[in-house]
Amino acid sequence: MCPAVLNLYVTRRRWRAVIVVRMWMIYSAMAFAWVGSVVYNAAVVFPTSSVTGGACHTYSMHAAARRDTVGRSWWFAVSALGIFSSR
Repeated sequence: MCPAVLNLYVTRRRWRAVIVVRMWMIYSAMAFAWVGSVVYNAAVVFPTSSVTGGACHTYSMHAAARRDTVGRSWWFAVSALGIFSSR
């Protein structure tokens, strides 16, 4: 086999391996985004929602001011972590 052909074969295999790894990373990031949003909505939005006079109000019913402060702090920390970890 000619060295040039062998080099092309090896290059093609390496390129294909990189593409497969990238696609796997993209699919896993998509899955984590879906799961993360569902968990966030289930844990924060649903318990604090209310329907008053036919209108839905989110983040409206907290049992105590402390719970509200903890929820907002958690949201800020998770948002900041997401912003700074993406760089």
